[in-house]
Amino acid sequence: MSGIQEKMTTALASKDQGNEAFKNGDIKKALTHYHLAVLGLSGLDNQMSGMPMMSAMQPQTGMATDDQKNVIKTNLAVVYSNMGACHLKNGNYKRAIEVCDTALKHDPTNVKAKFRRAQAKLAEGNLAGAEADLNALGEKGNNPLCHLPSSWQYVIVYTSW
Repeated sequence: MSGIQEKMTTALASKDQGNEAFKNGDIKKALTHYHLAVLGLSGLDNQMSGMPMMSAMQPQTGMATDDQKNVIKTNLAVVYSNMGACHLKNGNYKRAIEVCDTALKHDPTNVKAKFRRAQAKLAEGNLAGAEADLNALGEKGNNPLCHLPSSWQYVIVYTSW
């Protein structure tokens, strides 16, 4: 197994542990595992981009294949989106928006990141921002979230709870 593959495996295991902790309601533990996954995947992402590694002492581990590059970028987006879900649960809406923004930089098509960002904007009272995100989801086509009757109906239902 190549050095890149080993690092990816370790980072993805951290992501999976974060998912399990989230399912069990341990948000703090989930965030810890997601943070470890981000550190591992970001190091690989920086290495692929020719940027210096976080530690100059780490040896180069070869070039990532295109498939590996796609896996890294996609998983960075997923992990940041999952961190957004954690911050939503904790009521830290500003941080949820920030990590969802980062997820969308890695993968602009990440539906969950956009939806979670809309939820956080809505919770902060930014109805226009939430509507823009929800409308953008509606333009995506076949995503299950796109079958909302309209973003404003969602806003009305959400705020009437």
